[in-house]
Amino acid sequence: MGYLSTLPISDGATALGLGYCKDASARLYYDDGAAVQGLDFLNWHILADIAGDLRNNRLKQFLPTYWNALQLQQAGFSPCRIAIIGDSLSVGQFAQANTSGQPWYQGAPYQSSLSALLAGLLAGTDSTFFGGVQKSDTGAAGLSHMLSYDTRISQGAGIGWQTYYIGYPTIGANFDAIGATATLTFSPVEAWDKVDIYSIKESGYGSLTLSGAVSGTINSGGFSASGVNVDSFSKSYGTGAITLTPTNENHIVGLDFYSTTSPKLNVLKLGLGSSTSADWTATGSNWHSLDCLNFIKTSNPVHLYVLQVGANDMINNGSGGLSAYISNMQALITALQMSSTNPTGGDVLLVFPPLVNGASNSVVQLYKNALWQLARSNGCLFVDAMAAFLNNSYASGKNWLSVANNVHCSAAGYAALAGYIYASGAP
Repeated sequence: MGYLSTLPISDGATALGLGYCKDASARLYYDDGAAVQGLDFLNWHILADIAGDLRNNRLKQFLPTYWNALQLQQAGFSPCRIAIIGDSLSVGQFAQANTSGQPWYQGAPYQSSLSALLAGLLAGTDSTFFGGVQKSDTGAAGLSHMLSYDTRISQGAGIGWQTYYIGYPTIGANFDAIGATATLTFSPVEAWDKVDIYSIKESGYGSLTLSGAVSGTINSGGFSASGVNVDSFSKSYGTGAITLTPTNENHIVGLDFYSTTSPKLNVLKLGLGSSTSADWTATGSNWHSLDCLNFIKTSNPVHLYVLQVGANDMINNGSGGLSAYISNMQALITALQMSSTNPTGGDVLLVFPPLVNGASNSVVQLYKNALWQLARSNGCLFVDAMAAFLNNSYASGKNWLSVANNVHCSAAGYAALAGYIYASGAP
């Protein structure tokens, strides 16, 4: 496999969230290590016209696991899954202008996450709920962050919350019943007939009672060995919400709603604000982050991983953290990418984030080169989103930066980011 990158769109182009560029020339290049072949398009509409053969050939060559799963899904046999792993630039933080003194999460709707945006571009669904939005959120404030961020979730009174379990980097959140009406209700928009609920089994934990579209009980306590577990519940195909009522403490990794009777392309949000590459490669307790990812891929395979990890490594660690970043990203790629020794893995798409501010240009270039080399050495696709943003007047005239901090994207910026990933031909 080779390396595929959408090189910068020329200055003055207008990159749209719909995945095309107009009024300028754009170039796609494939570099196989020996020769470079270029394809010029005056307009992304032209690319759309011939996308059938060109896009399909690229997917078959560079994303074979995803391509095969997509064919099965389109034929009605089984769902196809894409997982988005990253930090605040993947979950859509600071997407809207903060004009009334509200904290960031009240201006960061779930609809600006890469998972929701790519699901729309790919005509897929985003009926998944994994964890929170910000690392180390706790208590009532943390829960209000999640509820403000994702309006598909509602709560009863008297429930505690803690994301990214303190001391144990993980996926999901601890829910603690501290009142008689402690409930969480999840209301996916799309129709479904099955839900997989991933939780942590741990001695001393309580239980979860399900009501609404499905009913049942999940026992989380009384286990001598902790670890991730999945409980599945089915119903007739259609829309529907479920309510979880916890007793004592429970850790929910996530909920995955999907259809077995009418398989869809499902996009999973696994991102978490402020996370670094080290957070995603933590392992050792059977429910660290990478332990959770390994369990998810073996219980219900993910066919394509879109990894946009590195912004916080650059901001927090600078050039001194480069070697750790390379090591962590290699560990993450090895764990997730399908190979002869990892048959439950999927394809990997590496996205370099549009971090225009927050780290020096020299640091950014070091990390970009490192990720590019990782893409080549591992046969992953690579999308340089930052180059695309810089070459489209990211910092001036397009309002792609959040007015809150000039580091994150605005809603228009996140739409452009998702559109650029889509326009690259992968996925």
